Amino acid sequence: RGLPFLVAGRFREIPSREVFGLLDLETLPVSGQVDGEGELTWIGARAETLTGRITARFAGTTTPLAGELPIGGPLRIGVEEGRFQFEVFDLRTAATRLGASGTLAVRGDSDLALTLASDRPEELLAVARAVAPLAPLIEEYRPSLKGRAEFSGQLNGDLRTPLLRGRLRVEEVGLRGSGLGGIAGGIVLSKDSLRVEGGQLGTASRFDLDLPFEPAAQSGRLSATIAELEIQRVLQALDWQSLDWAEVSDEVEGQLTGKIDLTGLPAKIQGTASLSLERARILRQAARRATAPRRAASRQVARPAAASHPAASSASAPRGAARPAAA
Repeated sequence: RGLPFLVAGRFREIPSREVFGLLDLETLPVSGQVDGEGELTWIGARAETLTGRITARFAGTTTPLAGELPIGGPLRIGVEEGRFQFEVFDLRTAATRLGASGTLAVRGDSDLALTLASDRPEELLAVARAVAPLAPLIEEYRPSLKGRAEFSGQLNGDLRTPLLRGRLRVEEVGLRGSGLGGIAGGIVLSKDSLRVEGGQLGTASRFDLDLPFEPAAQSGRLSATIAELEIQRVLQALDWQSLDWAEVSDEVEGQLTGKIDLTGLPAKIQGTASLSLERARILRQAARRATAPRRAASRQVARPAAASHPAASSASAPRGAARPAAA
């Protein structure tokens, strides 16, 4: 129930929060103004009764938490009973483009195709820091993105609990200042978790990841086949300096290969890892291979052991790690 309203004509400098508010998108990390023209009818305060058309241009910036990047572009949206049909949606910064087409529903299920491409993907990290579920993960793992980044996918479901599914490719990724190579794979993002399906890291490593955002959760999983990953880069990415055998790790070089299967992420990590170190150099002496299968303890990531002397055929590592054999 309510009075019918009609708005038609040109408009200038409408605050973007009012426009995004119609779409239940007030939390988008952007702000600015909208100029354009349109005609809308609705009844009372019921957004689900909106009908009409809007042709406009947005100009503004991302929020301070998202880096205050200049962003803008054209919008052309048809509206029918609270369902927004995106005909043109093309927002750009100097190096990043976000496109959308399909339906965004004020009430009920949305079905929106999204494309994202960037030649400066550090901009994407800046925006991600403003997304509440991602902020603590970014703070802990300090990821980096370089080169070209691309995503294409679909946003489905109710906007209060949306599901984003698509495919991501980034030319170079890193954790804690350590570059790990390119990454690609299927992404499934909900308000509760991040999944990576058929992931590829570097030139030859493959993985599947299910990571809940709740710190106390124990339902996450990681399954990975590791190949051709430089151990020094991996140790730095895992923040190995915080562990008590960092002095030994500084003297180990080579490429990791093997398999990892972990459960209980993120609160109670457990599982198995069987890893080999190819083209190994231990204490600056060549070794053809060092192997270290072991079971991962709770909240510990499986790690390979290092020999204590270059001439040793087997040696011990700190805190009861497996006794590796250097061939």
